[in-house]
Amino acid sequence: MDAPESSMEIQKALKAKNAELPDNRRMEFRIGVNLGDAIEDEDWVYGDGVNIAASIEGMAEPGGICISRKERIPKNHMPGRLGSSGNRAHDGGCKR
Repeated sequence: MDAPESSMEIQKALKAKNAELPDNRRMEFRIGVNLGDAIEDEDWVYGDGVNIAASIEGMAEPGGICISRKERIPKNHMPGRLGSSGNRAHDGGCKR
């Protein structure tokens, strides 16, 4: 499974868990996906790929996913629907 599909599975699982909770106990996470260099060093992962993913995750809606143009895949290959989030140079699409 690749990063976009994995992130959708994570969000689906979190949404299911949140459905069981009262509104004031729910947590919605944002996920940023970018294909780039990452270095794993014991318990740490860092590099440009991680930095870009971290910066675009804030563009996603709570419970959503933001995918950089570099990682963008054809909409018909993605389960669900991707929407465009505008003219941001590094933003390929965001989905809730």
